[in-house]
Amino acid sequence: MPRRLQTIGTVLLVAPLLFLSTGCYSPLQVTWDDHQPVLSPQESQRLLQPQGLLIVYSERYDKPDEESPIIVRRPIQLYNDKGQFLEEYNYNPVNDDPISIALPPGRYIVVSEAKWASRRVQVEVKDAQTTVVPESLIEHAPLVSSS
Repeated sequence: MPRRLQTIGTVLLVAPLLFLSTGCYSPLQVTWDDHQPVLSPQESQRLLQPQGLLIVYSERYDKPDEESPIIVRRPIQLYNDKGQFLEEYNYNPVNDDPISIALPPGRYIVVSEAKWASRRVQVEVKDAQTTVVPESLIEHAPLVSSS
């Protein structure tokens, strides 16, 4: 029994000391150094490569689910202006959100299925601007020719 009282006494002594030591923590002393370079917004933009935003509202469809059907957007394939395949986006669609892609400025070809056929839309992405491809444009876009 005395050993148990000793253990309780130790805990009662150590616990407040731990609480006080963590509660008295002082933050680091950080001050401005006039000798270090300062990064301004213009300089930080120069460090980043130019980039624009492409937003594609591909065709929506009902994706059968185990519980209930959900509305999702079709995947898109992105090609450069020379016709070289770059990447597929939204391969496993999960919701109705548009597909947003940050890209370097340039000309691209967006291919997606609409009205049971592959269709193509040519887009131009400019630095610090957003190019939006509406669903209606894809629905009426030219068919992709099979070569």
